[in-house]
Amino acid sequence: MAEKLKAAPKKISKKQARLEIYKKLSVVLESYKNGADSKKFDRKLKKASKLFAPYIAKQGSVETR
Repeated sequence: MAEKLKAAPKKISKKQARLEIYKKLSVVLESYKNGADSKKFDRKLKKASKLFAPYIAKQGSVETR
């Protein structure tokens, strides 16, 4: 057997998915952040990541680049 079996991707938790989503969204949406109200922006970003996390965790893993 010259071919090696690929390990199945580990299932991630909701918390881990939420953190990954938050990191990715914050990088992508950095240009939309207005300097005056960055705390409000962060709160909204965390709320959005909490909404997406259960669906991402259900699917399996988050693709990292």
